[in-house]
Amino acid sequence: MRLVALLEKGPPRLGYETPFWTCDRVAHLIAQEFDISYHAGHVTKIHRQLNWSAQRHAGRALERDEGPSSGGRMNAGQILKKAQTEGRTIVFIDESGLSQRPHRCRTWAPRGQTPVLQYHFNWKTISVAARMTWWNFYFQIFEKAMGQEEVVEFLMHLLQHVCLGGC
Repeated sequence: MRLVALLEKGPPRLGYETPFWTCDRVAHLIAQEFDISYHAGHVTKIHRQLNWSAQRHAGRALERDEGPSSGGRMNAGQILKKAQTEGRTIVFIDESGLSQRPHRCRTWAPRGQTPVLQYHFNWKTISVAARMTWWNFYFQIFEKAMGQEEVVEFLMHLLQHVCLGGC
């Protein structure tokens, strides 16, 4: 079937911006290629006749490391327990950023073939590091993703502000 061949090419190869087959897009494709007008709500019946089902895509960052995780590393609980038994101060640092990653939406695909949307996973705009106590809230904004240099910079500023109160 010609429709199946077109659907299997995927939306980007047919000029659509994202790789999702929505009912509206399939209705548009049918109208464009076959000169037949279908309401988007009726396209669901066509999908089911083709043995396609509505699915949520599985997002995968292109930069993702799929290799085996390195063994022998301590987990967070072990690290905290060791720090506590050694009498060290425990500090939690969290980074928050903004991403241009596409949001999840419903798409249509052959039954049992979950579509995988691959994208560049970047934290482009800003990152924020913060520390909160019962009395104060300290934070610093960075115009890029935080790396070890930014964490050290934040900790140095934090140390200065905290020590002003008496170290």
